[in-house]
Amino acid sequence: MSRHRIIKNMNLDDELDDDAMDDSDEGAAEAKLESAMTAVHLKLGPTSPITDKDIKDALWNYYFDVDESISYLKDEQRKKDKAAGDAIPPPTLLLQTLSLDPTLNPSSTTPLPAKQKLAAKIAAAKAAKLAASSPAPPQIHSAPPPSTTSIPASSSTSSSSKPLSKLQLKQLAAQAARKGLPSTSSA
Repeated sequence: MSRHRIIKNMNLDDELDDDAMDDSDEGAAEAKLESAMTAVHLKLGPTSPITDKDIKDALWNYYFDVDESISYLKDEQRKKDKAAGDAIPPPTLLLQTLSLDPTLNPSSTTPLPAKQKLAAKIAAAKAAKLAASSPAPPQIHSAPPPSTTSIPASSSTSSSSKPLSKLQLKQLAAQAARKGLPSTSSA
């Protein structure tokens, strides 16, 4: 209950007067900011691309220290310049340089045979890759040639329509092996 008495007995005018002192501190801070901004402008020069807002932010963050603010601003400007130098120009600028007229387009002056050689190399590489990716059907060495074995007509497929699958080749090899080996069950 004693806390309620403290609040009840509080003088609001005295409390509001304390806030008035903060207004004078803000005026002093604004004066420091303005004097520091003029110092920064003098050191950076009139041709500096750094905006006043960036200068104010730097001064505020470094408690109106002019030298620290200047070093921070210069580092940030170097980073921006480096990023702008590394950036690729927008496509609209590149499109403006293109032309359909071969006499106006400097990129069309490159020799055409070099482009044709490159296209031929790429086509040859694609053909070699395609040939290497299609494997030949595996050969079965343990089975006798198909002409000497008798395979029922229902299990054989015509070789002209499509090649045998791996499973069919294994089955044919197993059948040939069974026919060629004597039975081991009679002992």
